[in-house]
Parts: sequence; structure tokens; C-alpha cells
Amino acid sequence: MCLNKIYKSPISGSFFFMKTEQKNIHIQGYPGSFHDQVASEYFTSQINLRCYDSFREQAIGFQQSDSSDYAVMAIENSIAGSILQNYKLIEENMFSIVGETYLKIQMNLLALPGTKLEDIKIVQSHPMALYQCQNYLQQLDIKQEESEDTAKSAKFIKENNFQHIASIASKKAATIYELDIIKGGIEDNKRNYTRFFILKSNLSEEQIGNKASICCSLEHSRGSLAALLNFLNEQNINLTKIQSYPILGKPSQYKFYLDLEFDEVKKEHEIKNLLESQTIDLNVLGLYSKSKTPHFI
Repeated sequence: MCLNKIYKSPISGSFFFMKTEQKNIHIQGYPGSFHDQVASEYFTSQINLRCYDSFREQAIGFQQSDSSDYAVMAIENSIAGSILQNYKLIEENMFSIVGETYLKIQMNLLALPGTKLEDIKIVQSHPMALYQCQNYLQQLDIKQEESEDTAKSAKFIKENNFQHIASIASKKAATIYELDIIKGGIEDNKRNYTRFFILKSNLSEEQIGNKASICCSLEHSRGSLAALLNFLNEQNINLTKIQSYPILGKPSQYKFYLDLEFDEVKKEHEIKNLLESQTIDLNVLGLYSKSKTPHFI
């Protein structure tokens, strides 16, 4: 879909129309969610959100979408850690990681205009948002209820005119659903951030970049992991993350997710050639440009 967008010429000062392509971006969550915020900031063109209640529903919808579509998917949080189910969804659906970005997460207590803190009996939000605000919430005599999404809980309050229910969500959600911020910045850790992957499905061309996310298994023998780590060190590859999970039906055997950084831009086949002799069932989930580390980390 293309939209007509008005631009002003910096030379003549006259106005003209230019067609801009609208990208479909698949997210878990709704307008005003943190996924929406990432999509709006990452993509400079016009975007059209495709919203889902769960990551699994997002993966199904994205798998069936047009090859020109993108997806934004949270992969780890500085407080709650890695989201292992999302690694599995990326691997199982053969999505390609084409980028990464970080978002500083600020949680806010939202309610209908005129609502006072003492009026609130229930707070609703995504389980992760509730978890990240426990120090604040435990000071209040408020029942906590889980919902599918931070922004959806804000939308629910607005549509039903609930005076006694609050939501934990973003400032953008407060603006979209016309809610007051009763208390801002209620997250437990002020250095709280979430890392997001930018995904493509059915990517045909070879990827290039200076950072790779891979999945592999190793020989079930003493020292196999140590040997891989030594090899990475010898090749001047910076291992920035390693995460394991059990292999179904194979007790004491694990798959590993690794993030690797390189001094120079690499091609996907170069990564495979380099690591295939050191791993089993190697799968390059993505090769992309390393995102700048947020200043607040």
C-alpha cells in the first residue's frame, strides 16, 4: 500500500506529493504497546500494524504474511532475562533476524482522567509489566490482574469507563487512550531495557553483518562446550550471549543460542564455514548490524 505524503522543497519552498510505501509490521500487542513504540522508531517509513495477543499467534500470522512484511519481537529484558519461547518460535518458523534494537522501558500507572490513587482497586497489565513493578505495587492495597498486553489493558479501561481499574503501560498508550498518568516511572529498576529482534520471513538473499545469532548443539562429551569457547576466542569472535535449553527426548543434552560479534562484516556462508566443524545442527538465525549499546546500560 502506498500513501501520498506532503513534502516541502528546501530550495523553492513549494510543496509536492511523494508516494511512500507503507510497511506491514507484525507485533505482539496493540497500538501504544512497547512493540508499537519500537516499530514506530525503527522504521522511518509509514507503518501498518498487524496486532496479536500472543507471540505464537504473531508467529503464525507472520508466517502467512507477504514476504515484504516485517515483525518486531522482544527477545530479552534486563530484569526478567531471555524469552526462550521466542527463540524457539524464530527457529521453528525459520524466521531471519535482520536487525536488533534496544528500548528503555518506563512503566506508568494509568487511569481515567480524574481518578485518584485511592480510587484504584485493581491494576491490570501484561505479566512481565506487573513483575517489573513489584516494589511499587506491593506498597499499595491493589489487586493485580494479568492481561495479554500493556496497551490492551489501557484500551480496556477507556472503552469500559472503569473508574476503579488502572493499567501499567507506556506514555504512548496514555496518549492514545486518553488516560492520565497517575504515577510515572514505577518500574523497579530505572536501567530497565528490552532488546528486540527485527524479523523477516522467507528471506532469499544472503545476509551480511557484524553480529550473528546462531543455534546449535554440541557433542555430548566432556569439554565440548569449553572447546567451542576456546575456538571462538582463537578466532577473535566476541561471545556476547549464550543460552541453553534441553533437547526434547535427550536427557542431559542441550541446544545453545549464541550471539557473536565480529570485528569485520561477514557473510552468512562465512559464518557457516567457520563454525560447522565445531558444532552440530548449526542454524544461523540471523546476521545483522550490531545495534549501539544504550547509554543507560
